[in-house]
Amino acid sequence: MAVYAAVGLAFYLTLNIVKIDEVIAKRNIDMYFAGQTESLDMEYLTTLSEDAAPAIMRLLEKDVELITRNQARIYLEAIKERYSNMEQNWQSYNLTVEKNKDLLEENKDKLQFIYN
Repeated sequence: MAVYAAVGLAFYLTLNIVKIDEVIAKRNIDMYFAGQTESLDMEYLTTLSEDAAPAIMRLLEKDVELITRNQARIYLEAIKERYSNMEQNWQSYNLTVEKNKDLLEENKDKLQFIYN
């Protein structure tokens, strides 16, 4: 019985430590850039949590289709807006939020609406 409890605890901890949404987004976007898929399911990718933001940020590059870049931009702008309305106290501190805030600030020029 102790073995099952240990395995269950290890699985639970793994799910909480590994950013599953980031792994999913990164894998899908890597496949897109490698030419293993012709298009991305942006409707799905934009439903992923904020953990996916660093991977989705890669879609703002020039060699990505215009509609895909704009969908990525809309997703990232929504996260940026959510962060600006967040309560700032130590109880709500989140490392992913801080990293994403820095990432969004560093790439704010890429978040402008893209026309071509």
